[in-house]
Amino acid sequence: MDEPSAGLSPLFVGQVIEVLNRFRASGLAMLIAEQNTAFLDLADRVFTLDAGRIRFEGSVKALEADDSLRRTYFGLA
Repeated sequence: MDEPSAGLSPLFVGQVIEVLNRFRASGLAMLIAEQNTAFLDLADRVFTLDAGRIRFEGSVKALEADDSLRRTYFGLA
């Protein structure tokens, strides 16, 4: 899916995530390109891109532990 939250209100984004969580729980594999960090809850693996190149590949936990990536991509301190 390419940015499934684009143009949606936060309420609908939450509903999309709930539905996708149900699909995931049933064993469905998904590839999601998304900028909304709420979708990280669905992820087993994360990739970040910079100028079309993979800047990071790893787990959500590893992404969250990398202060530089969190600041650069998500504006999180």
